[in-house]
Amino acid sequence: LESHAWRVYAFAETPAQTAAKDLARRIMQGGLGSEFTPRQVVQKGWRGLDSTKKVTEACDVLAKAHWLRSHKQQTGGRPSLLFEVNPKVEGLEEKDASEG
Repeated sequence: LESHAWRVYAFAETPAQTAAKDLARRIMQGGLGSEFTPRQVVQKGWRGLDSTKKVTEACDVLAKAHWLRSHKQQTGGRPSLLFEVNPKVEGLEEKDASEG
């Protein structure tokens, strides 16, 4: 019964939450640096993270969870939205490996 409940709850997940999980996994695997733009994520060609809108929404979910912090970067033209990974998040994978 519990496994059935988890399958039902999984359908209630929003597309932004699904993309946020995918992005969080990529961050933990070291697929991005400590700072990135949504465009840089799209250019990686990762499934489910294929538009700047989807990536920005995923980043917003992760920012609310304190995984990321956003700020504008001046580029000479239109400012870019830059996301910075929380240093505590970057160390989670190393901590898990040393404890296991």
